[in-house]
Amino acid sequence: MVIATESVIDPQTWSLDGPDRAALRRKLRQAQAKGAMVDIIDPADHGDTMSRIATAWARAHGGERGFSMGRYHPHALRDQLVFGIHAGGTLRGFVTFQTGPQDWVLDLIRYDGTLPAGAIHAAMAAGFAAAKSAGVTEVNLGATVAQRGPFGWLGRRHAGLAQFKGSFAPQTRPLYYAAPGALRFLWSATAVLWAVQRPHARLTSWLGRLSFAAPHATEDATVRSGPPAQTEATDDKRIRPTSRRARLDPRR
Repeated sequence: MVIATESVIDPQTWSLDGPDRAALRRKLRQAQAKGAMVDIIDPADHGDTMSRIATAWARAHGGERGFSMGRYHPHALRDQLVFGIHAGGTLRGFVTFQTGPQDWVLDLIRYDGTLPAGAIHAAMAAGFAAAKSAGVTEVNLGATVAQRGPFGWLGRRHAGLAQFKGSFAPQTRPLYYAAPGALRFLWSATAVLWAVQRPHARLTSWLGRLSFAAPHATEDATVRSGPPAQTEATDDKRIRPTSRRARLDPRR
């Protein structure tokens, strides 16, 4: 069953020309008029600012996703190519790519809500230009859930993401999901959906905000209330794609 569509471009032949990229050209003009600037940055020089931006993005989008979705972690950025987006002389957002000798994969798009229109599109175009200079023949923009079928409600919910990727007029190819039997299909699909939408880090964060105070206290008992001690992951175990068969799908 087709459940998603993967978008890819060939940076060696991709350009801004053509009627199917008219909306993209308009976005780029808007970003230029507002003074948005894009350049390659070293994450080590902007760690605090990037963490603040990632936190603002997660707060606005209901938290980071899990499973196959790209997640912000400062250490993971050391192995990625990062394009910083500046507005008013300040870093306001960034786009990252997993890079390989023949293909790149879009990983993260993070911003703090103060970017001018078209700034993300400008960062993507800069990434395509860099990929072309590096001799890369494919940039994978990740997948979007199909807007028809059993998961169509989820695809329609994120129609803006599909529209964003479509502005670059990419080539598309279907992605399939299969399981041995209807029951296993439903069970495994639900498990994947839960892992993406409700990763462990988000669950523990939610539990940490709960109060576990006892309903009554006596004179001889001391009741303590408040969230339990929180733990943080010390290492990012996310699988990094090294080939066309092992890619992450970013939420951009």
